Amino acid sequence: MSDLVPLTGEPLALDLVNTRPTGVDLLTTPEDLRAWLRLEADRFAQAREFAAVELTDAELAAVRDIRHRTARVLDHARHGTQPPAGDLAALNQAQRTAPAITELTWSGDVVTATHSRTGPAERGWRPGSPRPLPNCSPTRPSARSANARPATA
Repeated sequence: MSDLVPLTGEPLALDLVNTRPTGVDLLTTPEDLRAWLRLEADRFAQAREFAAVELTDAELAAVRDIRHRTARVLDHARHGTQPPAGDLAALNQAQRTAPAITELTWSGDVVTATHSRTGPAERGWRPGSPRPLPNCSPTRPSARSANARPATA
């Protein structure tokens, strides 16, 4: 990464867009991407693991593509205009293939945490690569209530 440091502390998508300030690209090499992931390690649970493996030019290109599409969608949103359908589709696909998420719901008497994943079943997805990441286990749907009682249907 250059002597410039990207702004961080915003939602992750904005932090990624902030790696491309006017006239400069702070993600020009896989090592730049690794440095940015290290900056995000305290906020993005798997960033440390992503930064620990060798990143490829293809993975860098995939992240830069997501950054470009995110910036374009945000620009359209700021102006109240419809973003390109292809950008929305690409961002939705990237989210579908991301690691599992935890959704909180109210079952009527308890808060339930449901781990779900709509992406492919391979472990630890990284942009451009189906290779597993270290210490990432496959996720399976499960439910656990905040007070350890099973959720009722």
